[in-house]
Amino acid sequence: MDTGRREAIIVLLLLTAILLTLFGGTLFGPSGRVLAAPGTDLEQQHLYWYDFGFSHLRRGHLPLWNPHIFSGNIFFGGSQTGLLYPLNWHFLVMPLDRAVNAAIVGHLLLLGFFTFLWLRFRGASAAAGGMAALVVMLAGPAFLRLNAGHLGPIQSMVWTPLILLAVDGTLDRPGWRRPALGMCAVALQVFAGAPQYVFITALGA
Repeated sequence: MDTGRREAIIVLLLLTAILLTLFGGTLFGPSGRVLAAPGTDLEQQHLYWYDFGFSHLRRGHLPLWNPHIFSGNIFFGGSQTGLLYPLNWHFLVMPLDRAVNAAIVGHLLLLGFFTFLWLRFRGASAAAGGMAALVVMLAGPAFLRLNAGHLGPIQSMVWTPLILLAVDGTLDRPGWRRPALGMCAVALQVFAGAPQYVFITALGA
């Protein structure tokens, strides 16, 4: 195993250990707890959306319309349902609270790890990349969204460092692999359900 791959695995394991230390009690503790404060967006809105959307998908229905709010409203055509986002498909098989917690912690891990990969490509040392990954995971733009349960923004911002890695990599060595990586990351960011992060990432890129 080459040094770069070994460093990436070590950083990934360290970031995983830190997140499990912080959130292990919620992930594996009594059911019914979610990583958000009571009365916030997750509890009052998004949990119902995930339950409604994925319960219909589980039965083979594509929920185009939500009849439970106002006099009915579009559902599948909305930008925040996350039904087509592949990293949400565990909602089809897991209890709702467990699925939400797994999505939040898993995406924080990806955000940190993708940041590490991007900075290593930019020439940062493994220690600097690992510290930056930890800072990004636990800094306000991502971490403070846990309190409100803003799953969509957390899921969307995860793909920004991978998109920037693809841009830098394409400029460094033109080919098809890195643009393909970037296109996949952009598609996942769109499907994650927070279009403002697609716009912000596009400006940055």
